[in-house]
Amino acid sequence: MKDLSIAIVGAGTAGLATAILLARQGWRVEVLERVPSLQPVGAEDSAPALRACRFT
Repeated sequence: MKDLSIAIVGAGTAGLATAILLARQGWRVEVLERVPSLQPVGAEDSAPALRACRFT
């Protein structure tokens, strides 16, 4: 079943953490986000998760 891709909608803390977890388990993951560049919003700071991801 891991030959399927998983799409995660939203690059917030939960979306990025989920993407990292699934990718480490061998799933192909694509994170979809509507804003062109990711920035911390309000109290949410995704910087550690952003550093763990490699975006193309």
